[in-house]
Amino acid sequence: MKLVMIMSVSEHAGKLNDLLVRHGISAFSEMEMKGVKTGVAVDEQENWFGHDRFEALSNLIFTAVDDAKAAELMRALKEFSDRHAAQNPIHALQLDVEHAV
Repeated sequence: MKLVMIMSVSEHAGKLNDLLVRHGISAFSEMEMKGVKTGVAVDEQENWFGHDRFEALSNLIFTAVDDAKAAELMRALKEFSDRHAAQNPIHALQLDVEHAV
């Protein structure tokens, strides 16, 4: 079993839920949050003055599925991101579930 966490800007939430339904996947939980992109390169140092941050409403979806369904979902998310979310790509993490009750 895999836990899949899907992060996106809120504008993609409806389409992502539709994608889950098409693949027969139920989302366990979904939450809205503030996404932050600092725009600062890794080797640049931020300081208190002139701090640049891009903030956007974001969504985080959690679901647990079997291994085959997780692989199918990750492929579908990659395709969705490539086609519809070039500027704000989908970020998905797949984690092994050691135990579930």
